[in-house]
Amino acid sequence: MSLRSVRPLLRALTGALAAIALAGSILGPAEPARAGTSVSGSFPSWQIFSSGGAQVTASIDRDVRRGGSVAAQVANVGPRSGGSFGGLTQTIAAQPSTEYSFSAWVRTHQVADAQTARFVVNAAWSPSTWIAEGSAGWTELTWSYRTKADESSLVVALVTESTGRIWIDDLSVRREDSSTNLLRNPGFETAHETIRVLTPDLVLPREAPDVVVDSSAARVAWELTDTTGAAVKEGIVVTAAAPAAISLLGVPDGFYSLELSAGTTVRRLDVGIVGARGPAAVRWGTTMHVDLHGALDQTPLLTDLGIASARVSLRWENLETEPGVFSWDPNIDAAVAQLRARGIQPVFVLAYANRHYDGGRTPSSAEGIAAFARFAAAAAARYGADAAYEIYNEWNAETTTSACGRTPECYLELLGPARAALREAAPGATVVGPVLGGLTAHWLTTDESYDWLQRFFELGGLDLIDVVSIHNYGFPSAPEGHNEEVLERVRALVDRFSPDERVELWLTETGWATVGTAAGGVDEAQQASYLARDAILSAVAGVDRYFVYDLLDDWADPTNAAARFGLFRNPAEQKGTLAPKPAGVAFATATRQLEGFTVLRSERPVEGTRSILLSGPDGASKRALWATGAARTVLIATSTPITVTDQWGTDRIETPSGGVVELELTGAPVYVSGAGVTGVSAG
Repeated sequence: MSLRSVRPLLRALTGALAAIALAGSILGPAEPARAGTSVSGSFPSWQIFSSGGAQVTASIDRDVRRGGSVAAQVANVGPRSGGSFGGLTQTIAAQPSTEYSFSAWVRTHQVADAQTARFVVNAAWSPSTWIAEGSAGWTELTWSYRTKADESSLVVALVTESTGRIWIDDLSVRREDSSTNLLRNPGFETAHETIRVLTPDLVLPREAPDVVVDSSAARVAWELTDTTGAAVKEGIVVTAAAPAAISLLGVPDGFYSLELSAGTTVRRLDVGIVGARGPAAVRWGTTMHVDLHGALDQTPLLTDLGIASARVSLRWENLETEPGVFSWDPNIDAAVAQLRARGIQPVFVLAYANRHYDGGRTPSSAEGIAAFARFAAAAAARYGADAAYEIYNEWNAETTTSACGRTPECYLELLGPARAALREAAPGATVVGPVLGGLTAHWLTTDESYDWLQRFFELGGLDLIDVVSIHNYGFPSAPEGHNEEVLERVRALVDRFSPDERVELWLTETGWATVGTAAGGVDEAQQASYLARDAILSAVAGVDRYFVYDLLDDWADPTNAAARFGLFRNPAEQKGTLAPKPAGVAFATATRQLEGFTVLRSERPVEGTRSILLSGPDGASKRALWATGAARTVLIATSTPITVTDQWGTDRIETPSGGVVELELTGAPVYVSGAGVTGVSAG
């Protein structure tokens, strides 16, 4: 049984034993306790615990020790409060009805109150061996305990409930008939320093690229390396008294690996450094899974990436818990507020079924369709007109279980009432449909999905929606010839049915899963280059908004393709830090480079290459270039130096020789700008 499970017992304890007087000299002034919560060290076989808001940590102390090379220092920086406590604990096997002897060496500094620090040996915390208040040098405490007839384990713990520091070392627990110490790691000689990264978002602004770290060690060494593994910058920060900032000022924009080391502990994190940008562009979007990541504020990442649209799922089955009763998710409410505070438009996905209607299947009956319409109206009333609402999600896919079927006719039966109810609740809200699902291979080898979309338009579907939305995944293939052709064909179909008014086309899901090629996905370098290329090609194809699926890796499962579409790593795998994958930085670079630019034309200067000519403000031009297969060389015709920006945002200046700049292209796109550029040709 854990100590946390018996927390109420602490408040119920009365008539506690008198404090054991400590011998030894009183300590003189010592280094003051660090403000806030310190970083804990790690002691194998021991667990650090805190409860009730206690600010209790355990750290490695190599300077103040009784024997060996280290002692454990337990610090409490919070005032005494009922139910607030923490410390170090270890559970060991024991024999019932048996006498055990205990000993521990203890040193204290400014323990604030009497009977607030103690050793306990069972889950009931009775009896307790108290540590006196104040400050004292190393003193040995000894006591004994006889297990009850039903006890088969001992919970050995140091517990502190008030401010002060306590060092412990050389503990022992022995059975009455044995000299064997039953505690594991009793002198804390096996100890690992810990490193905590306090900067929550590791896409850093070029102007102030600091990474704040804290550690149980006095110093943390660090080294920054680029994508080739070459060292860029290194140093040591002092963390003895407070967290310290690692300054990466002067490091060019790019994607880097940061290695932190303290003692035997090494922690590696990916870091992006990006330049300043204007307001995020509404043409870029992503999906946020609030249900998977709870109260985590993901919205700073959207600003990092230059994204101004975010899809948020409203799952009907989770929100209408009783017929007519809606239980809104406070995490979704908070996420919507955070999005709007940053000027980011929420795009709500209204789906799927509800157990109270149609037997839990996608609604098809009059009652079920009316209930779904009420759900759409309730969502619109809550979240307002300054949002877009996707009516259902991938009606043509297996998630649709309607008794009517997955046809356009069946979808329209749901769409019409939902759209009317939504618009009545929030006039001016953007209605998005049909949110059609598809895979590139499927769409290119048959006309089934195109026929579905065409039939939807023939039935008047465009009159019920403001935006046409589709999903398409081409992984593990490159976007050229896959996503690219799908988007061009869908754009042409939309335009054919709306010749007098341009209807916006949104690609609200696409992406590449980083599970490796052997598992049917791609590696991280491929994801980065494919997404950047695909974002550019989508603009060429006439897509008005492009949504990457998705923002974060959804689960800590490296073999699950569905879990590995994120631009950022799963927070649980990064100890809560939001660290970018290469694709995060590549996408941030693409949005910055394309911001304010429109497509003029697509070029193919050399077989196996692409060049996209872009027009920007004040007549400025730019080209995005890459190779679709093996590396290729092109010649940039220019009378003046050009700026070449790689996919990580790193700039370099190239000066022409004989009126040209020779440029090698790979699968990673580069962006070329310069007033004197007149064309691109074979090298």
